[in-house]
Amino acid sequence: MGIGFKRGGMVSYAMINVSAQTGGTASGGGRFVKGRPVTVVAVPGSSYIFSGWYNGNILVSTAATYTFVLTDDIRLEARFIAQYTVSVSAGAGGTAFGSKTANVGSSVTVTASPSTYYTFDGWYEGNTKVSSSASYTFTLTRNVTLQARFRIIQYTVSVSAADGGTASGGNTVNAGSSITVTAAPAAYHNFDGWYIGGTKVSGSSAYTFTVTGNISLTAKFIAVRPSGGVSGQGEFCVPLYGPIPNEGVHFYIPLINGYAPNSITIHGTTYCKTQYPANPDAMGGYYIRNPDFGPESITIPTDNSLVLWNRTPAATAHKFRAIIEGEYLRLTLKDYPGAGDSYNPKIVCFAPLVYTLNY
Repeated sequence: MGIGFKRGGMVSYAMINVSAQTGGTASGGGRFVKGRPVTVVAVPGSSYIFSGWYNGNILVSTAATYTFVLTDDIRLEARFIAQYTVSVSAGAGGTAFGSKTANVGSSVTVTASPSTYYTFDGWYEGNTKVSSSASYTFTLTRNVTLQARFRIIQYTVSVSAADGGTASGGNTVNAGSSITVTAAPAAYHNFDGWYIGGTKVSGSSAYTFTVTGNISLTAKFIAVRPSGGVSGQGEFCVPLYGPIPNEGVHFYIPLINGYAPNSITIHGTTYCKTQYPANPDAMGGYYIRNPDFGPESITIPTDNSLVLWNRTPAATAHKFRAIIEGEYLRLTLKDYPGAGDSYNPKIVCFAPLVYTLNY
């Protein structure tokens, strides 16, 4: 403070001492006449904003250009606040929000949102993962560049096949992708459909769909009656010797899908299906006999691969009986003696029984 003279009387002076914290500059200090308006100016530097003019720790103005009437000596400090930039971006599979400029020390929240079929992976600075939370809140202390990254969801498609065919195409795939599963029926079967539990979802053996979740599919098939002839051969037989009435040898021939054939061909001779007549010792079901109602025997091959017992005279009893038992045709080679019949030893000793089921 000082005193000066001018025409008309004495003039008093006061000092303004201005300073600036880091982050900017201040001007306007000096010696001025008391009672007159004076102006001080604060200019923030790059990445800073003006906070206020302070006298000690007392805030006297938040105006960067501060005009006041000088009444006494005063010290004014211009203070500044650093500001930092938050830059966010999103990788494939989603969006990111929250880019801004904010004061140092402030709380900042950035948000990521995954697209359909994606899940949020994390917030990354460079290749460093800084948060696994889609809504990430942190205190700002520097410039920050964040990238939201996402992962595509993967689902498992499991396929299985019921009896009567095969199924393929199961895999682990990206959500939203298209996949084709394929079913192939076995012989004498038709494809029924693809099922999830008890619900039929497609009748196409090649089923294409978009994967939106884990799924278990079962291919189901329908057994059908075969057509034409189905050939095969049976097992070897243990020989039996001697006339043993009501005894015989059984062959179990697997039926196709449980369907009984119209006839059976054994070593070139075809036998028709006829309802077995009432007989006290009959086992029921069907028997097979020569269609001309002649002797119920098979011609003995020259190589003796099939030798049935010889019986004189030609039998009226049934040597061949075929009975349906579950999924099998039980072919019984059996002799029923009649009055006056004479026997040679039973010889049931042959190579594998060759047959054709005629449907």
